[in-house]
Amino acid sequence: MKAKTPRKNKQAEDARLNAVVQALDNKKAAQITVLDLEDRSSVARYFVIASATSKTHLGALRNAIEETWKKEFNQNLHSEARGGSAWQVVDAYDILIHLFTPDERAKYNLEGLWGDAKQLKFKLSA
Repeated sequence: MKAKTPRKNKQAEDARLNAVVQALDNKKAAQITVLDLEDRSSVARYFVIASATSKTHLGALRNAIEETWKKEFNQNLHSEARGGSAWQVVDAYDILIHLFTPDERAKYNLEGLWGDAKQLKFKLSA
């Protein structure tokens, strides 16, 4: 087990995570799940997993995250967006955002793979 890395700025970390979740919620992402990977991954602190209704919706979700991040934090993000892909990933430093179509999400089942990770709750629009 790797040593626990102290959080430098929890308030800033929370703001970044909230911005991602709200951007997804505002664009009608479905089944938004946030996994806290503390002590489980050296790649990211959080996985945010969300579903889109179509591949076009996937692109809209990815764009919303990138635009929100640029506006709120004045930074560009890297995203893996291959034409026609049903799984897109956005790298937001300590947050990895996985965007799926429902079938692709079920196929890869990241929530099951990271089943021991704590799921965080967020207030989302109904």
